[in-house]
Amino acid sequence: MLYHKYKPLAARVYCAGLALLLVLSEVFSSNVQDTLPGFSRIMRLGLTGCAVLLLAGKIILLTGYEARWQKVLIAVVLVYTAFSSWYGGDLWFFLAALIGLGAKDVDLETALRVYLVTAVAGLVLVQALHFATPLMPYKFYCRNWDFGYGHYNGFGARLVGVFFAWGVAAA
Repeated sequence: MLYHKYKPLAARVYCAGLALLLVLSEVFSSNVQDTLPGFSRIMRLGLTGCAVLLLAGKIILLTGYEARWQKVLIAVVLVYTAFSSWYGGDLWFFLAALIGLGAKDVDLETALRVYLVTAVAGLVLVQALHFATPLMPYKFYCRNWDFGYGHYNGFGARLVGVFFAWGVAAA
């Protein structure tokens, strides 16, 4: 499609979509949902919508495919994940498919650096909000050492992702 003309743009679009999903995951999947539900809902919808548009645009317009079967496979993956997300209620399955499919023709080291910077900034912001403001009160979550996140396993997964990205980007 537009792949050859705008190839340098592809990595930027992918990294922007990745960063938006990380902000969604890091900041707006924290206890901010409880303390600012209206604002959090608007931000979640906006971040998700923009990320989906960016990643889908990258996959459709800014990715070079060598064979027809690749396009068919992408369509099958997106339809399946969209269907299962719609009926199963797990939007992150669809978003993960977009991230995976969008990674084609992108310098992964650059994408991991963007991931690392965005994830660390999100963690620092949530920690600052948690410890310095009433936006994320201690409630019962603090016993799990999740530092303001609604689910401590999610916080742990984010930390693992940050350290993995740091290790790969540094190598």
